[in-house]
Amino acid sequence: TGIADDTQAGRFTTLFLEKADDVMVDMTVMLPGVSKTIYRLAERGYRMGIVSTKRRRPIQAILHRDDLYRYFAVIVGGDDIRIPKPDPEGVGKALTAMGIAPESALYVGDSRTDAMTARNAGLDFAAVLTGVTGREAFGDGAAMYGNLEELADALG
Repeated sequence: TGIADDTQAGRFTTLFLEKADDVMVDMTVMLPGVSKTIYRLAERGYRMGIVSTKRRRPIQAILHRDDLYRYFAVIVGGDDIRIPKPDPEGVGKALTAMGIAPESALYVGDSRTDAMTARNAGLDFAAVLTGVTGREAFGDGAAMYGNLEELADALG
């Protein structure tokens, strides 16, 4: 925000989160093909979790609304951790809850922060280019997919 005053910054954060709680669920829409891809991955036996800077309750509400909640073994929101991404705390919580070792997991994300989080947690990373981060930001050698369906096809 550029706000230097801690009290003012704290007030901004409080107001932002209150407004986000009012509008996030209703204004969030799944990208085309995401629901179908989640079903496909679940049918193939992939266990999935979510680690987000967004708070857990709105994420759960969106997934319930779109009948996707049951496909996720764990959801770690920004309110469940002390240090946000790219710190690996959230990923560590998710892996522990799922009983999965880092070398057996794939972190899928759409930002440089996601790529750094995966690296910090010792996970392989796949970039999905449906966010605002362009291909060039991920660098050479990164696994990149135009959308989640392409990633699911690559996973087989």
